[in-house]
Amino acid sequence: MKKIFLILLVCFTSCQSDVENFKIKGVITSEENGYPIEEVGITFICWYYGNSPDQSYSGQETKKVFSNEHGEYEIIFDKGSFVEIKIDHNGFSSIHETTYINDKSNSLNFKMKPE
Repeated sequence: MKKIFLILLVCFTSCQSDVENFKIKGVITSEENGYPIEEVGITFICWYYGNSPDQSYSGQETKKVFSNEHGEYEIIFDKGSFVEIKIDHNGFSSIHETTYINDKSNSLNFKMKPE
């Protein structure tokens, strides 16, 4: 059983690669009433492999965007495979999530819980 797990783990990590020119977009709403929340700060830390010979992340890029009056946001990265997302806004609990990037177009919507 350990051998199968190790084989799957090696295959999963070695099969990962960067997606180039990908976009993440979505909507930030209130969990309480479903209304969009504007001017929410969303920080993205995008990790990429680059030319790493051992399949470890070789670098990262950090960007921050703000949601518009409809709660919408959009961000584009040159390359990456894993993204860490940090969302903060006064009066709401912070959100911290991570996701792997497998496609050029990604949709991530978030519901913020009032404090």
